[in-house]
Amino acid sequence: MPHLGADGLPDGGEIGGVEIAGFNPSPSVNGSVNSIDLFGEALVPLLSNLPFIQQLDMTLGYRYSDYSSIGGTQAYRADLDWTIIDGLRLRGGYNRAVRAPSVGELYSPLGVNYMAIGQANASAAGGDPCDRRGFYMNGPNAAQVKQLCIAQGVANPDNFIYTDNQVAGWDGGNPNLSEETADTWSFGVVYQPRFESALFSNMSFAIDYYNIEIEDVISSISAADMLKGCFNGAGENPTYDPNNTYCQLFKRKPAERRHLRRHLQPGEPGRSEDGRCRRSVRLALRPGGPGRS
Repeated sequence: MPHLGADGLPDGGEIGGVEIAGFNPSPSVNGSVNSIDLFGEALVPLLSNLPFIQQLDMTLGYRYSDYSSIGGTQAYRADLDWTIIDGLRLRGGYNRAVRAPSVGELYSPLGVNYMAIGQANASAAGGDPCDRRGFYMNGPNAAQVKQLCIAQGVANPDNFIYTDNQVAGWDGGNPNLSEETADTWSFGVVYQPRFESALFSNMSFAIDYYNIEIEDVISSISAADMLKGCFNGAGENPTYDPNNTYCQLFKRKPAERRHLRRHLQPGEPGRSEDGRCRRSVRLALRPGGPGRS
């Protein structure tokens, strides 16, 4: 049974800012995104009334979206539903989903923000990595850390101390964002036993496994994560290159202070994966149960 359609979706608006939100100014946001969508879906019966194939159906779906902000995107799905015998069913499929960046993610203006980085100490990564009291300057790669600090303008890392636990910087959207994409694989079993009692006649048991992998994740990187990434906190910059992506997200001001620029961006980290099982029991009470004539 095919189903076809088309629609157009304007998404825009203006959010007025306030002069102070907490300690930081909140600027107004103004922008719009328009899209045109073409989509179709079809349920295709494949086989029926065969040994161990009471019914086998496939569902196919496709959507093409054209956004004024990012251009054309494609989403699609293919699902199988296999009734083996009465009361026992297998299901599974593949789905490609797309999320376009929102108006706020695209067009939020840069505004001043004060970002927490913690305090430097030798036992945990926090504060300024160039602080001589900190984890990085006292770790096994201290020599490489010092060279990176010098390349960023810290003249004498051996004597440098950064006492604040915050840094001033800029925070805002990114008009160059592209879409997020998610690939989902799923597989499940549904068992619906037969009960004599009308009370339990619609009970079913199900277990489903799904794996979701998201690429080009749209996210903002905190100031602390910028610093950790630049100084190879989790393997992001093994050569301690000052031109590393994370290192390019901030600059040090004269007098060895910092000026940070943070914005929404795809990539780094641009991938997320989640694989889980979901179990469920469904019980729908029906008229005609005990105590009813």
